[in-house]
Amino acid sequence: MVLRYIAIGLLALLCVLGPHPAAAACNESFSAKIALHLTSSTTKIPCGPVQISCQWDSSGIVVSGELEQEYNVYVLLADWESDPFTQIQIGVYYSGGVNVINFQSCASSVTSIGGWPGSGSQLVMSYSSCESTKSDSLFVLGWFRVIAHIPGSLGLTPLLVEPGSTGVCRLIDCDSNEKILSPERIGVVSFGGAGSLGPFDPCSMFIDAYPGPCCLASSCVVNSSLGCCWSQGGTLLDYMSTCAACTLKLLPNTWGRLKSRY
Repeated sequence: MVLRYIAIGLLALLCVLGPHPAAAACNESFSAKIALHLTSSTTKIPCGPVQISCQWDSSGIVVSGELEQEYNVYVLLADWESDPFTQIQIGVYYSGGVNVINFQSCASSVTSIGGWPGSGSQLVMSYSSCESTKSDSLFVLGWFRVIAHIPGSLGLTPLLVEPGSTGVCRLIDCDSNEKILSPERIGVVSFGGAGSLGPFDPCSMFIDAYPGPCCLASSCVVNSSLGCCWSQGGTLLDYMSTCAACTLKLLPNTWGRLKSRY
């Protein structure tokens, strides 16, 4: 009788926290990335296509800055030839003494979510026509004006894994399909040497975010990507973990087994 109750209990637990592959369904871009590029506050880069190298062996992206100096942080869409778009959604997350003074968008219209450009807020940028390219040029989406008084970092997705976060960048293509831009292809800029929180240049650095269990509020998705997991407010565990770890609240404070190659 005791064994019967244990079996029933385990079955109920699997029903609640077991794999639900359908919940992981999402459309993800496997090429587009967003780089953050630092310039002096007096340097002006026009909106639209721009010729800045985004090659792994000759990147022109600047991701490290000094303290007590005002910068423009340009938001640059890269490798987007296969992802023409009419809308882009980004977030902003910053730590330490980073102070975001303002943000200038290049879009036709914008919709702010959560007090933009405060840390943790988001911005939807809509364009009046389909933006596309046949070249390898980067596309200027807009720029932040920032200054840092103590070491810190700024990114477009959460700088640390935050359970329940939905902080992913999204693209609406010209056929009205939403695509997730996974966090491992989103840049981070740092000021004053911010250590493990950055910087990161997606043009010259590579992160392997291996698929793993995605812990959701009442279920677990097996073999999920980082972008799909975060887009559902989940927490991605190490690829060697199983869904059973979700019940133990083993929530990591890093991206799991991530490897950077320079």
